[in-house]
Amino acid sequence: MAVNSLNHLEQHPERIMVLLAGSGHARKMGIPYQVGSRLPIPTTVLLTHTADIFEPATLTSADADFIIMR
Repeated sequence: MAVNSLNHLEQHPERIMVLLAGSGHARKMGIPYQVGSRLPIPTTVLLTHTADIFEPATLTSADADFIIMR
């Protein structure tokens, strides 16, 4: 997903992209890390609180920029 996203952004640098991914891939060390290590663009990570996957108290700024509580 990161490589395909980068290919698209390199062909269309004027665009903004929103990626939807599962919680493991969406964390900063997942797709955002892969994108940022190849192309220096700003990223923002939003994670939703999902029961049985992680608890908000265990997340840090190394995981996400924002946590959405439902």
